[in-house]
Amino acid sequence: MLPLSSRFQATACRTPSSAVWRSFPRNALRDVSYYGWRAPVAKARPGHLVRTTQLDKTVGQDVPQPERSVETDVEPLDWTKAWYPVAIESDLNPMAPKPIEILGRDIVLWNEKGEWRCFEDVCPHRLAPLSEGRIEPSDGSLMCSYHGWRFDGGGNCVDIPQVKAKTHEEGSPCKNSRSKVTTFPTKVVDGMVWVWPDASPSAYIDSSMSEPFRTDVDFEASTTLYPLYMREVPYSFDIVMENSMDPSHVAYAHHGIQGNRDTAGWMEAKVEKVPEDSKAAMRIGMKSLMLPTALKQAPEEGDEEIVQTTEMEFIEPGTTLYSDMKNGKVFMHLMINMTPTSPGKSKLFFRGVIMQSLPWFVKLQMKIARPKWLVHLENNAVSDGDIVLLRPQGQTLRKAAQQGETWNSKYFIPSTADLMIAKFRSWFHGKRGGGGPKLPNGDLLCSSVEPLLNKEEMLDRYHSHTKHCKACSGAMRNFGILEKCASVVAAGLGVSMLMIVQGLSKSGGAGAGPIGKVVCVGLGALVALFVSIKSKQMKQKFVYTGYDHWAT
Repeated sequence: MLPLSSRFQATACRTPSSAVWRSFPRNALRDVSYYGWRAPVAKARPGHLVRTTQLDKTVGQDVPQPERSVETDVEPLDWTKAWYPVAIESDLNPMAPKPIEILGRDIVLWNEKGEWRCFEDVCPHRLAPLSEGRIEPSDGSLMCSYHGWRFDGGGNCVDIPQVKAKTHEEGSPCKNSRSKVTTFPTKVVDGMVWVWPDASPSAYIDSSMSEPFRTDVDFEASTTLYPLYMREVPYSFDIVMENSMDPSHVAYAHHGIQGNRDTAGWMEAKVEKVPEDSKAAMRIGMKSLMLPTALKQAPEEGDEEIVQTTEMEFIEPGTTLYSDMKNGKVFMHLMINMTPTSPGKSKLFFRGVIMQSLPWFVKLQMKIARPKWLVHLENNAVSDGDIVLLRPQGQTLRKAAQQGETWNSKYFIPSTADLMIAKFRSWFHGKRGGGGPKLPNGDLLCSSVEPLLNKEEMLDRYHSHTKHCKACSGAMRNFGILEKCASVVAAGLGVSMLMIVQGLSKSGGAGAGPIGKVVCVGLGALVALFVSIKSKQMKQKFVYTGYDHWAT
C-alpha cells in the first residue's frame, strides 16, 4: 500500500516526449506498462549492507539485469535480532497493558513510570496473560490479575501475596529464577515503540549496538502530509513488503482514492549503488510518466508529459523508503515499516511528509481540512483496496509453494516497474533472508496457507485499526453521540410539528404565521434526521466498509 496523494501530481517537472524517450534504452521501454506514479521518500541510513542480490530470470529479456554476484560472503539474517515497530506511542494508554503479537510470539507492552517495557505475555505462576493485568499505583509494577503476583520493569517478581516471605528475605520464592518474566528490549523512536524480539541472554547487549531505523527528517520543520498510521493487515510479511515496493499498482488498485488509472504512463527502474554509509540493503532509481491530471485520457502525439523521478530503498528487515525528487532535491518523503506478527498477519506503519516548512496559516488550514481521523479513513480505504487483492494472492502463492513451485515460476514480470520486487524476492528466499522469519517452533512464518476469510472479516477496520487509534476511536465515539443527539432532536421537532398542525386544525387558523412555523419546525426535523443518518454512516466507516474494485 502506497498512499500517494494525487493532488501533488502537478508538481512534477515537465519534459517533452522526445526527451523522455531519449532518457532510456528503447528496448527497455518496449514492454513497460503505461503507469504514472508519484511517491514521497527519504534517504537511507547506516546498517546491514546486502546489495548483491541476483535478479530472477522471470524479468523479461528486454529489462536491464543487475550484475550477478555470489552470496557466499553474506551472513543469514537473524530475524529476532532486529528492531520492529509494534505501536504508535501516542495511541497507547500508559495505565493499560497492551497485548501485541510479533514473530508468532505473544508479548505485552506496559509503562513503568514513563518507560515502556515489554514482557512475554505469560505469568510464570500459572500462565495467565499479563496483558489482562494492571499497573500497581504504589510502585508502578505490573500486577497479574489472576493471583496478584507483581513484576518490575526488569521482569523480576517483587511480590507474591500467597507467601509470608517478603521479596528481600532469604528463601523468598521471588528469588527463584523461575519467578522471573521473559523481557525484551524496547525503544521509542520517531513516535513509535520498537521491540527487539530476542529472548537470548545477549539480547540487551546486542540491541544496544543497533538502533531502530530513523531518517534525518526534521519533522518539526517539515509539513505532515500523512500522520503516523498503523493497521493490522490479514496477509503475510513477504506479501506486505512486496506490495510496499510496488508503486505501479497505485493508479489501478487505488483509483479514485489516491491514484488515477486514466493518467497512468510508463515506469522505468534501474538498480543504483548503495552508499557505504547507508543502511539500505538495496536501492532502485525510478522514472515514471503521467499525463496532467486534467487530461484524464490516453496520451496523444504532442501532449506534454510529466516525468517523476523517485528513489526507493529497502532497509532490513522491514522498511521501504521513497524519496520524491524535485530539482535534484527530496520534495516528499514516505516511510513504510512492516512488522511480521503471525502466519497470514502483519502490522503496517507509515507516514508521509513534505520536506519543507509551509506558512503557519497553510498548516492550520491543512489541519482543519484534514484532521487525523479523516486522513486515516482515506488510509483505510487504500488498505481495503490492497487487502481484497493481496489476501487471495498470498493464498495462491502458498498453495503453489506446497506443490513445489517457486515465486519466480509463477510470477511473470517483464517490466522494470517490478525490479524492486524481483530483487526483494531473491533476497528474501536467498541466503540472507532464508525464507523469512521463523516461529518459536522453528517453522517459517510465511509458509502456511492462510484460512479463507470473507470480506467482512478481511476488511474489519475496527479491530485492525480503529480500536488502536485514539483519533479514530474518538471520532467514532463522537459521531455516535451526534447520531443519538440528532435523532432525539429530530423526534422532538417531529412531535412539535404534529402538535402545531393538530392545534391549527382545532382552531381552524391557517395564517402565514402558523404555516411558517410548521415549515420551520419541519425543516429542522429533516435537518436533524439528515445529520443523524450521516453520523451513523460516518460511524460505520470506522467499523467496516465494503470494497469492490469494479465499482471504482
